[in-house]
Amino acid sequence: MPKKSWSLLLLPLLASCASVDQTGPLENLNWLLGEWRAERGNELVIESWREGTPHTFEGMSSTRSKAKKVVMSEESMRIVHMSGEVFFLAKVPGNELPVAFKMVSQGERRAVFENLKHDFPNRLIYHRLSMNTLRVDVQGKDGKGFSLRF
Repeated sequence: MPKKSWSLLLLPLLASCASVDQTGPLENLNWLLGEWRAERGNELVIESWREGTPHTFEGMSSTRSKAKKVVMSEESMRIVHMSGEVFFLAKVPGNELPVAFKMVSQGERRAVFENLKHDFPNRLIYHRLSMNTLRVDVQGKDGKGFSLRF
């Protein structure tokens, strides 16, 4: 068989091998996508996540007064896969630059992000408890912290 024929036979095989992995590196965190709402006293906390790219999730969090219906605080968030690792980036008022938390563990419906050098928080734990329930544990040093149940 001439050389040209062999290359024509190999092209479909190579193309199929190249397209075997169609998933993005954040696919195991898809359970986080969507809008989540939690009530905390007179406050309503809304956190929403969407896929920006296969390597990036983009999120927003806002805390609103239920009585006055005004936004009390907001932050933008991002989960990024880069250099073979996953990071949670939070841009909060008062900080010039985003704060980075490295993902240190991940389960089927759980992800732990950590930055032990940050003042507060040091650890963020996202845990999908059920189809409609998400818990976020915000932990600091010396037992400081809180949980939100969305």
